[in-house]
Amino acid sequence: MVYPIFDTKNNHFINYSASDGLQSNEFSEHTVFKNTNGEIIVGGTEGINIFNPENIRTNNIPPKTTITGFYLFNKKVEILEVKRRNMPLSKSIVLTDTIILNPNQSSFAFDFSAMLHSNPGKVSYAYMLEGFDKDLNYTDAKNRKANYTNLRHGKYIFKVKSTNIDGIWEETPRQIYIHIRTPFVYTRVAFVIYILVILLIIIYLTNYSVIKYTTKKKILLENDHNKKLHELDELRNRFFINISHDIRTPLTLISSPLDIVLKEKDLPSGVRNHLCLAQQNVKKLRFITEQILDFSKSEAGLLSPKRQSRDIVSFIKMESTYFSQAVKNKGLDFYITSNEAEIHTAFDTDMISKVVFNLLSNAVKFTNKGEIKIHIEKTSHDLPENLKQSKYNSFIKIEVQDTGEGIEQLDLDKVFDRFYQGKDNTEKGFGIGLSHCRDLIEAHEGMIEVKSRKDVGTTIRFFIPDIKPDNNQEPEFNAENTEDLYIERVNGIADDDNNPNDAAHKRILLIEDNPDMRTFLRNEIKKEYKVSEARDGIEGLEMAEKFSPDLIISDIMMPGLDGLELCKRIKSEIKTSHIPVILLTAKTDTPTKYQGIEMGADDYISKPFEMEYLSLRIKNLIKSREQLHRLFQINHNLDPSVVTVSSLDERFLSQLMKELENGISDPDFTVNSLESKMGMSHSNFYRKIKSLTGQSGKDILLNMRMKRAKQILTDNKGIRISEVAYMVGYVNPKYFSHNFKDFYGVLPSDITK
Repeated sequence: MVYPIFDTKNNHFINYSASDGLQSNEFSEHTVFKNTNGEIIVGGTEGINIFNPENIRTNNIPPKTTITGFYLFNKKVEILEVKRRNMPLSKSIVLTDTIILNPNQSSFAFDFSAMLHSNPGKVSYAYMLEGFDKDLNYTDAKNRKANYTNLRHGKYIFKVKSTNIDGIWEETPRQIYIHIRTPFVYTRVAFVIYILVILLIIIYLTNYSVIKYTTKKKILLENDHNKKLHELDELRNRFFINISHDIRTPLTLISSPLDIVLKEKDLPSGVRNHLCLAQQNVKKLRFITEQILDFSKSEAGLLSPKRQSRDIVSFIKMESTYFSQAVKNKGLDFYITSNEAEIHTAFDTDMISKVVFNLLSNAVKFTNKGEIKIHIEKTSHDLPENLKQSKYNSFIKIEVQDTGEGIEQLDLDKVFDRFYQGKDNTEKGFGIGLSHCRDLIEAHEGMIEVKSRKDVGTTIRFFIPDIKPDNNQEPEFNAENTEDLYIERVNGIADDDNNPNDAAHKRILLIEDNPDMRTFLRNEIKKEYKVSEARDGIEGLEMAEKFSPDLIISDIMMPGLDGLELCKRIKSEIKTSHIPVILLTAKTDTPTKYQGIEMGADDYISKPFEMEYLSLRIKNLIKSREQLHRLFQINHNLDPSVVTVSSLDERFLSQLMKELENGISDPDFTVNSLESKMGMSHSNFYRKIKSLTGQSGKDILLNMRMKRAKQILTDNKGIRISEVAYMVGYVNPKYFSHNFKDFYGVLPSDITK
């Protein structure tokens, strides 16, 4: 224990211990004595202590605290290292007033001392780091170290003070100014950079948003523009198709009468020549309308050549004859040359015909004097660069050369652009001819090119692959030119089996909204058949159900009910499904043809057509029906799937046979019963059966009973005639035998022998 003394002046205790000269820190009880001199005697475990309180003096001189050591990350910075790189001290810590630290030197510590060598254990210390500590930190002589870690950057002041051995605190503490540098990321320059970066990002995002919005707006406008262009293209295509229909109908009314008149043998030669010229120009006009319709196919990627084997030299010579009169009228020389007399290859005659027509038409149009030459040759050299890598080794080159006006060099690259016309072009036209030629040649996997000099002439040449014809196969004919096919074969067609008297009983229903076309067709068809007329599809459908004609001829494009829907209704109604239907139309596109066939049409003829071709198709369809009748009469046990009829007619015949099989043994089963089972009136049933089989319902019922009777008699030799009569619906065996003999020419008993 210590020995305390109370200071009455300062009202506090002063503690003394062995370090102050006491015999020990422990004293015995009841061993205190004060003598007359004022001395106090105290006994302890190690002896006694004698002192006079008046002689004890307090040290009022405060100490001077000194910082004796500096640490960075728990490592003391020695005096010899202060000049090392990155060391914050330039001199001893004892003499240092300011320490500047780098941003990463945020953990440091200080040693401090009161520098009292006598009884230092009685010294107390207090310290703080302004800017970090809120209050003073007190410690004793045993722990004279202040430690700080992970401080933020900034400015601090470290203060430390101490007491003397009598507890007197020094008034002015020891101070060191500490500055931890600000990291660059927190400097003003950094914040300026941050602000600039943020501003740049905002500006970029703003511009990006504006650009994105503008781009989106532009894309939407472009899409809207493209959509409108597409709508305009569709409108243009529909316009072309409708115009084509309007043109093709008058063409038919021109070409068909011309063909009929030209068949007259006593025509004067001059009149015949004029009519032939008109006929040739009708074909030219038809080529123009087909050229317009090909544009929609080209844009849809449906322009595909239908190749057939032909001599292309003779073909081009034949196509060139259509311009003979025009060349003669302009006084031009015209030549066709070839390095071979015949060049047989496979090509689409319709497409190449259009190409030759366009090229010769332009040559004649723009050549006022001089000559026009066509040269044809087979070549594997002198090919354009685009064809040298082709899968074909050889090509047919057709070159059309004229001495006309020529084309400006600036316009050469644009002559194949659709609707392009040169500035100096005063001729009427739409700039579609050469563009169409390129589409047709490229569809053949060939190429077309042009060379020209102004006021000298133009040479246009095109190449098509030299495809060897297959001699083992028949030529492949273009489906779109079927109406021209009969011209080469009509003279070799044998007379059909129908005589005029038989044909005159056949009724044909003609449905056409154009009165001129309807009148022309009626006048031609009525020469061999009975003709009924209808002005539109609705009236035609009513007449078909009412009269059940032997054949229907209908236009497709009609107001109200068009030809396709009319055909669909006729073929889906049991009363009329057996009637053959021929569709006439100006629509030559393949989808429309497919749609017509899907609706059940028996034939599809494009306008303009030859009247003789239509007459031939009518005869063939009526003849096929008569062959069906004969087949049914020969084979009474008819299997409906054997005959080529519509599926609805097949189901009708199948149901008819089923009802006949079920009712053949019933004596009360008559034609009226059969009509009731089939759900048809007497007139409708009669027309339907007569059209499909050529027989009446009564004849069919009799035939089926006789056929069944013969089958029973043949398979059962010992059966009685009366039993057979009852099995096939006869009550009177004698009447059965009579009918059997009339049908087969022998009695039933002769079969059983």
